[in-house]
Amino acid sequence: MSNILGQVQSAATTTLNTTVNLVNQAAASVSQAANSETAKNIQAQAGTIASNVGTQASNLASNVGTQASNMATNVGTQATALAGQAHKQAHAIAPTIVPAPAVAAIETGGTVDESGDLSPTNEKDVQKMDKLFAQRASANELQEKGILKGEPGDALAGKKAALEGAMMKVCLFRLASSSLIAYSNDQADEVG
Repeated sequence: MSNILGQVQSAATTTLNTTVNLVNQAAASVSQAANSETAKNIQAQAGTIASNVGTQASNLASNVGTQASNMATNVGTQATALAGQAHKQAHAIAPTIVPAPAVAAIETGGTVDESGDLSPTNEKDVQKMDKLFAQRASANELQEKGILKGEPGDALAGKKAALEGAMMKVCLFRLASSSLIAYSNDQADEVG
């Protein structure tokens, strides 16, 4: 990035120096014109030089602008690529904290393959499926057995129960620790 900024700064400095030199030449020509008999010739030359200086400065500024724009585009592309690499490396180091980078979608076209459809096709299979569905346990039965924690449809119920259990252990540990500290302080007071 600093290399690109250095190049842009160098190009701008070169433009400025060239413009200053050409203006100095024009001023010298005007000065000569004032002191010579061929003032008209020198004034015409000074006008031409000034015009050329303006054109060259304009062209140089345009070139610097184009180069800066191209460099900025390249920097943006490189920054995007580097950010992608950094994301991949961060995921490799800490996959539980940093999510995996998104994979570009692949368009395949066509239709959905339904050859693996498990829906029953004949009456006997339909009856078997109905029987199995009728035999499955209800949400209340699953809660009574301790399989389903929380309300039916609550996706975080098991996580909530685990969190509550962990919090209870922490509370019990703190209570036991404070009781032990109080007991040891009492013992120290009795001895002392």
